[in-house]
Amino acid sequence: MREILTIIAACLVVALAAALAVPPFVDWTKHGAAIAQKLGEGFGGRVALEGPVRLRLLPAPRLTAGALVAERPGLSIHARATALELSAPALLRGAFEFTEVALERADIAIDPARLDDVASRKARVAVARFQLKDATLRLHGAKPLTLDHVDMSGAADALAGPFRGQGVARSGRDIDFSFATGAIEDGKLRAKATLDDFSRKAHVEATGDFALVDGRPQFAGQSIATGFAGAAPARASFALTATPGALEADRIDARLGDDDHPLNFSGMANWSPADGLSMRLVAANLDLDRFVGKYGVVDPGHATSTSGLRLQLEAESVQLGGDTLTSVSFDVARKPQETPRYIVDAALPGGTRLHYDGAFGLAGAASADGALKVETRDAARLATYVAPVAPQVARWLSAGAFGRLAYDGRVRADADGVALDARAIDLDRSRLSGAIDWRAATPNGHSRLTARLLAPVIDIDSLPDLRGLAHLSTQDDLALSLDAQALRVARIGAAPAETGRLQFSLTRVGGVTTLDDMSIVGLGGANLSGSGRFTAQGGGVDFKLDADRLSDLATLLRRVAPGPASEAFAARALALSPAHLTFGVAMDAGGAFTQANLSGEAGGARYSAQASPAGSARLQVRLSAQAPEAATLLRQAGMFVLPLKGLGGARFEAQGEGAIGAPLRMRANLDLAGLALRFDGETSLALDRASAQGKLSADSADLARLAPLFAFGAPDATTRFPLSGGAQVRFDVQGLALSSIAADVAGVKTTGDLARDPSGRFSGGLALDRLSAPDLVAIVLGPSQPARAGALWPTLKFAAARFDPPQAEVALAVDRLELGAGLLARDARMKLALAPGMAKASDLSMKLSGGLVSGEVAVRREGGAAMTKIALRGEGLAASAGPFAARVSGAVDVSGAGGSMAQLVASLAGSARLSFADTRIAQAAPDGLAQVAAATEMAEGAFDPRAIARDLARDLDRDAQRLPQFASDATIASGRLSLAPVELRLGEVQARLTGALDLRSGDIDARETLSLPAPQGWKSAPRIEIGWSGDASAPVRAVNADALIGALAERAIAREAERNAALEADIHERAFFNRRLKMDRRNDEERRAVEEAKQRAIEDAKRAAEEARRAAETQKRAPLQAAPSPAKALEHPKPPSRPPAAFAPATRGAAPDPSTAGRY
Repeated sequence: MREILTIIAACLVVALAAALAVPPFVDWTKHGAAIAQKLGEGFGGRVALEGPVRLRLLPAPRLTAGALVAERPGLSIHARATALELSAPALLRGAFEFTEVALERADIAIDPARLDDVASRKARVAVARFQLKDATLRLHGAKPLTLDHVDMSGAADALAGPFRGQGVARSGRDIDFSFATGAIEDGKLRAKATLDDFSRKAHVEATGDFALVDGRPQFAGQSIATGFAGAAPARASFALTATPGALEADRIDARLGDDDHPLNFSGMANWSPADGLSMRLVAANLDLDRFVGKYGVVDPGHATSTSGLRLQLEAESVQLGGDTLTSVSFDVARKPQETPRYIVDAALPGGTRLHYDGAFGLAGAASADGALKVETRDAARLATYVAPVAPQVARWLSAGAFGRLAYDGRVRADADGVALDARAIDLDRSRLSGAIDWRAATPNGHSRLTARLLAPVIDIDSLPDLRGLAHLSTQDDLALSLDAQALRVARIGAAPAETGRLQFSLTRVGGVTTLDDMSIVGLGGANLSGSGRFTAQGGGVDFKLDADRLSDLATLLRRVAPGPASEAFAARALALSPAHLTFGVAMDAGGAFTQANLSGEAGGARYSAQASPAGSARLQVRLSAQAPEAATLLRQAGMFVLPLKGLGGARFEAQGEGAIGAPLRMRANLDLAGLALRFDGETSLALDRASAQGKLSADSADLARLAPLFAFGAPDATTRFPLSGGAQVRFDVQGLALSSIAADVAGVKTTGDLARDPSGRFSGGLALDRLSAPDLVAIVLGPSQPARAGALWPTLKFAAARFDPPQAEVALAVDRLELGAGLLARDARMKLALAPGMAKASDLSMKLSGGLVSGEVAVRREGGAAMTKIALRGEGLAASAGPFAARVSGAVDVSGAGGSMAQLVASLAGSARLSFADTRIAQAAPDGLAQVAAATEMAEGAFDPRAIARDLARDLDRDAQRLPQFASDATIASGRLSLAPVELRLGEVQARLTGALDLRSGDIDARETLSLPAPQGWKSAPRIEIGWSGDASAPVRAVNADALIGALAERAIAREAERNAALEADIHERAFFNRRLKMDRRNDEERRAVEEAKQRAIEDAKRAAEEARRAAETQKRAPLQAAPSPAKALEHPKPPSRPPAAFAPATRGAAPDPSTAGRY
């Protein structure tokens, strides 16, 4: 055995030595064709080896060649250098199993349409490890795909798979990849692949199936991609479909940012070499503020890729700039080597809709160049929103208070300025067009605003406040022009009218502002023209006005220059028409007049005013106004009076002098239909701060002459309304103020202070010696209406108020306040608030009926209806109504509404809490009930209800009822105040009191129930009910004694029943005793009869014995006798007599007294 093993080992050594030594001496190049043929058989196609061929058998079979060509249907391999290492055991089995295949600069072409997977499975070729260096991979098809400079290593168990490998593709930038597959089954190759771009920190994983679809290779599966967009991490998962010329991603679930700053998307995408990347994404909510705060701005349009890009994003809401944008769509389109185009559509704050289509730059200074459409309903809100990124645009938006603002045109914006080329600018109902250009300031010059605008028609209501525009560009050089072909004026009760033409041209250069021309022609019958010039030292304007009607012109001025002056002019436009005036004004740098001239007529009054220098920088002023009728001047002064004639004329004159820019010493007189007003003080005529301060006095023998002007009716010839007094007056931008008022107005002494602010609101405090509350309420409810006979309140509708009271809040102190119905309050204090259709007295306190009242009362008028709300609290008020008297305290809260005073009172509803002290009810003596009950109980006569009621009324009238202090809740409904029932104790009497006061008629309805505890033996307690109803001053008393009479009747019946029962008992007792007496008598008779019978029996026995003895003696003597004598008849004894019957009638006469017999 040892020899055999030794021989075998020697043979193996020889064989191995031959395998190691022989191949180098063999010319394998001559056998290259055979080797290639053998390789082709295993490969399943043609294989050719070029160049020198070398073979090594140990340690493993290894074949190297200069070049390799391997071709089979769908697969072509061309390599510059080849190294093949085969598995010896596989060769022994007849299979080619390469442990290593190394190809350099290989060109591998695959045509999926021609691949034969059946032949691949039959091919006996396997590669344990292959390595490609600087290879080129080509994928043929409708859209060929080529990858250059690929380094890869891997393995293939067979030509039909499984495959696995990894490598780097260096086409453009390095892309690391790896893959692993299964074997081809059913025409599909299951695979998993990863791609890594370490330069961009991008990673892609895909798992799915490779298959041929319509002759084209296709991968379908799931993929996950991660990376960074700028500084923000990004992650997406999606369903991937890949073909040689395209990638499609569906069901994308993507997130940009970390968990605390996420932007989440869903959607679809596709990619192709020609078109680049196209994505369509949707999102519910995107919080860009949080995202940008963390990662900054990510601009997808300026990505570094040179391929095309189309990104469409839609979001329900986006948080941006501290606010919420809704219905947002964002579209980025970029072609290779071109500037991205952005399309944005979104709903912005302020009811704004934005649509932008054009270029937009975020890098460095922001810029934009594109078509813009924007419409907003709240320009101020939009201005606040865009101010951080576009401050100049924000200032333009906030300059005018527009209800609607829209822009449609081109916009170009960069660091140097903003240019607008507007096809349409809508300002509310006006549409303008033209160009607006703003250039930022340079080191050598101011910023400049240029605007050239045209409008076919301008709605006056849509014009902005020119003061806001002036403040907008205080430092800009200006070149502004506007040409409006027509002006639209809204008129009450008529359609808007398009009338007149407006032309305006203004420039400002180097601080010099020139009004080149301003003309208004044919605006509602008014023509106005003027020009002016202003510098830092001052300036002036000159205007000429010719107008038959001033209303439309006043509307225009009030819109473009709102303020007290334009409002006053608009309010007096009708009174000042027609007007023919010329005026010019010169002012210094502070706005003070240095010269002024006014002359002409307006509304039937003649005006003249001159302000001219008087030397030494002083100014002399003369003013005069004269009208033939007082109503004319009063209406032009802004007072609402009737245009009546014949009451007297009006004349105003004033003159003053003072230093220019300083207040003028002024004296003024106004004579107005018997009323004389005098002013002596200081005035300032500055355009923006006119003021006056001094002493004002007024005197009139009878102000009633002016009453018809104010619709107060014709004056009463028997009543005079004198006025005399004075006050310190102050008039300035803060309003009109009267202080230290001391006046006597129609006999009412008035002192205090009163002020009127620019809005027309009055304030202050007045002290009056007397005031009528009904007259105060009549300011709102109109003059009082008469009431029908017998009615407490008038049913006629409220009369129209003589005038609308102004806005006012005045503190009043009134010595005597007349409340009406004879009520007079003292030391009244209140805060009186007035407004059109409203009067309210709050913080009210006054002394009334020995007590104190506080609270508030409000009356409001709306059309023909009036509403009132009363909340009062009283303490210790002495009140009486007929027999009732008390001191009342508590709180009342009531409200109501109606078209007349009767309806108003009938609608009152609310609640109250009242307490009563020292309450007294006359003719309601509480002991009257007890007296009647006691008297009736003791009466022996017949029961008489009418006598009881008469006695009760007499006893109640003897004294008054005094109640202890008590409280009650009350409800007010439909004008009726009802007290909740109150239980009271009046000695032994229990009282239950209820009541109601009908405010509509003044009637009361009170009920009191008095009851006593039920005496012993009484089935029900004595109780009466007293009622008072009718007029509160003299209510009628009614006493309901039915319950008392019923109780007394029950008691009388009970007493009679007791007497009858006693009599019947006596009768029964007497009968019993009679029966007993009769029974005793019968028993005595029977006993006596029995004894008599016994005695007779004894006597009869004795007699019989005696007779027997005698008979015996006779018999003894018989024999002695000869013969017997005739027999005598036998005589029987009589029966004993029977006693009388037991119940036999007694004998007449007095019966014996049983008591004497000892029976009881």
